Amino acid sequence: MEIIFLILLTIYIIQKNRTIMASITELQEKVELLQTALDAEQEQVAAAIAGLRASIVELEAILNDGGTEAQRQELLDKLDGIIVDLQGTVE
Repeated sequence: MEIIFLILLTIYIIQKNRTIMASITELQEKVELLQTALDAEQEQVAAAIAGLRASIVELEAILNDGGTEAQRQELLDKLDGIIVDLQGTVE
């Protein structure tokens, strides 16, 4: 009787272990998919930020070539705000 109980207990433990291992494997796959999606998102964000930074440099060059001092300062202040927003998004 005791041996039958031990056999049944062993079978139960093995089945539970298989269920746990299947769950771990499933979770590992989901984590890998999440990492892949995150990497793609980060690349898109980095590309967008690079594009915005290039635009800022171009706008600053245009501003340096014309307009009143007050107009240039107003636009530079707005550009500085954009830079701060970008840095806050990335960090």
